[in-house]
Amino acid sequence: MNDSVLISVGLPIALAIIMFGLGLSLEVGDFRRVARTPRAVIVALGLQVLVLPVIAFGLVVTFDLDPLLDEASEHGRVVVQHSAVIAYLEREDRERFTDQMLARVAEGRCRWISNEGSRVLPRVSATGPAAPADRFVLALDGRAVAWTHGHGRSITWCA
Repeated sequence: MNDSVLISVGLPIALAIIMFGLGLSLEVGDFRRVARTPRAVIVALGLQVLVLPVIAFGLVVTFDLDPLLDEASEHGRVVVQHSAVIAYLEREDRERFTDQMLARVAEGRCRWISNEGSRVLPRVSATGPAAPADRFVLALDGRAVAWTHGHGRSITWCA
């Protein structure tokens, strides 16, 4: 499938306008504050990139996910979605995660949307054509459906 005009043209234009607007709101003082206190920026980035994924993984390991899925499904369809976080797990843990998600999908307990580098979930990536080296594999329920740019800049449907 080819990208729609809305996705391939409209979305990048809308994103450019939003980012331009954010950029216009910056003042010289904003940059001075970062230069004076770079520690705050470094701490914030470290927490976002390193600590939050560890906390999320710890919560999933600590609290059994299946009862939570069952309870949530009483209120509507459960969708488990992740993008560029599973890469932080060891290979064996990624394989175990894949097995668990495929089993939950097969049981009808949830839908699974993943957007990871092509080598992160190899069994998922293998369900579609080989992804270009600089693209992620977007998958629905363990089946590759598109290639994406890691920061959402583009999508190319392959299923």
